[in-house]
Amino acid sequence: MDFVSQFIYLLRNLSSLQKLNLTVIVYNKNSNISSPHLQKQLKADIVQSLPNFGRESGTYLYHIINNYDTLANHILFSQAAVEGISNRRFDDWFVNRLEKQFNSTIGYMPLVHTDWMEKYDCGRNKYNNMVRLAELWALLKQTLCPPEKQTIAYRGQFLVSKTRIRKHPLQIYKYFNDLVTADSKHWIHTDPRSPIGKSTPSNPFFGHVIERLWTVLFDCSKSDLLERCNQNDCACFD
Repeated sequence: MDFVSQFIYLLRNLSSLQKLNLTVIVYNKNSNISSPHLQKQLKADIVQSLPNFGRESGTYLYHIINNYDTLANHILFSQAAVEGISNRRFDDWFVNRLEKQFNSTIGYMPLVHTDWMEKYDCGRNKYNNMVRLAELWALLKQTLCPPEKQTIAYRGQFLVSKTRIRKHPLQIYKYFNDLVTADSKHWIHTDPRSPIGKSTPSNPFFGHVIERLWTVLFDCSKSDLLERCNQNDCACFD
């Protein structure tokens, strides 16, 4: 909880975000912690309880679905295990992205260190073959996944505009949410096209697929993104 509190405090004190009408929303999936207590401790504007299904992907999809028509101009999504803090301050790369690179034309910006970014080949890397990732590309783009590498970002921490979110119909987000928050009887937990591993409603393997899908979903997955991020040009624009 202290780590999240630091993150919120530091965000509120970034000059680039102080210019905005910042609203901090925390989704609480721990039934042992009351939301009023959490709101007081974290000094968040809103704390809402959710059932513990779907990892962070289910939480982000819940927010998009339930606010689709009233989304903020930009939304920073982060899980509790936040990236970019060391010794109670933001890392230089994190400050650079939000203070020097962020502006109102940003469509999507990964907010993880480049060590947490990688190039996939239609769902393949040296460790995994995520067949479903290539299928989701085809569903979103209405084309086969092309023979060129795509940049993906781990850790589920990014900034995205409402314009880019609304490029996809609400139905897409609802479909992904139905899969990532499915109960234990759903076939998604025993999907033979997923790498071997236990899948449960609170930690579905499909959640790891969605984690790797955000750059594709928000049309910022070109193979040069990783190199651009290393050169302080780490975003795609509306």
